[in-house]
Amino acid sequence: MKSQTIFNPFPSPYSDMTTTAEETVRFTVDLPLSQHQQFSALAERQGISKAELFRLMIENPQLGSIAQPAPLRRPTKRFTVDLPLSLHEEFSIQMIRQHQKKAVWVRGAIAQLLKDMKDDAVMP
Repeated sequence: MKSQTIFNPFPSPYSDMTTTAEETVRFTVDLPLSQHQQFSALAERQGISKAELFRLMIENPQLGSIAQPAPLRRPTKRFTVDLPLSLHEEFSIQMIRQHQKKAVWVRGAIAQLLKDMKDDAVMP
């Protein structure tokens, strides 16, 4: 059986995170149903959890200029992830500096990530 290499678009210092006594902050965002399904499928294809993919995504400084997502429409599905306190603080500071609401940025960043992955898949 051929081994499969997992593509990790964002190297992370939190990737080896195990359950510890470190403080965490629960972050919840409503995603359009289709976006939630596509994000779940992408995480599955990468062989990591949605939470891990989300943590990797918000750690990436290259995602600072994300296009604004379309207005949130129903139906939606809630996505919840526990973030290490230090990562949540860094993320909050980034959003304050960018004058962005976290949930709006997350929806836009996920949409951009899905678009980029789709574009990469069709490149020769």
